[in-house]
Amino acid sequence: MDWQGQQELMASARAMAEDGNNLKAELEGVLTEHLSLVVAAARYAQLLQGWNGEVDEAFARKLKGLRLLLPGRWGLLRRGDQRAAIRT
Repeated sequence: MDWQGQQELMASARAMAEDGNNLKAELEGVLTEHLSLVVAAARYAQLLQGWNGEVDEAFARKLKGLRLLLPGRWGLLRRGDQRAAIRT
């Protein structure tokens, strides 16, 4: 079951990376920002995959660690959304 979950996570990460390649022209030089978001999303997905639904000390510690490693990524995502909305 763990192996299957890891395979699904990897397939999801590959799909997100392919989406990043497809959006390269639209990003106009912001590819690094987009890839950073893909990595952040994959890391959060990995954390949630093994989560049992309870916010215990171990889960809170891992979540805090991700927040420290990936500061400001969700703000970048929102700015990207806003830029895309302006272009359309």
